[in-house]
Amino acid sequence: EEEEPPPPRKKPAGRVGGKVARKLEREKTRALSRLKKAQASRRDRARDEVRDHSRREEQAMRRAREEVSKYARARQRNYNSMLRDVEEALVDAQVAAHTLEEENAQLRVCLDELSGEHRQEHDAYLGRLRDHLA
Repeated sequence: EEEEPPPPRKKPAGRVGGKVARKLEREKTRALSRLKKAQASRRDRARDEVRDHSRREEQAMRRAREEVSKYARARQRNYNSMLRDVEEALVDAQVAAHTLEEENAQLRVCLDELSGEHRQEHDAYLGRLRDHLA
């Protein structure tokens, strides 16, 4: 009779595939750790991108507000300058009108005086003419 080879030795139940299981567990732990780091890194990049975008948007809005404010101040200065010019021209026109009124009044007085003198001369001439004719 041929003897059967002895059955393979069985490992104790607690250690069946122990090395392989521990190795798989370590690999799984490492893979999860790498995955978590990658996710955290993506989250950080996304948060940084959002923050940078918000910062750029705020800066653009601030620059736009500054430009609008600068333009408004320039327009106000221009308006104030034009207003001063108009006010000065108005004062000049009022002074000129007053001066013309005074000169006109003086001319009327002169004309009245001249008319009076002329009338007196004319009356005197007519009187001499009447005397001559009489």
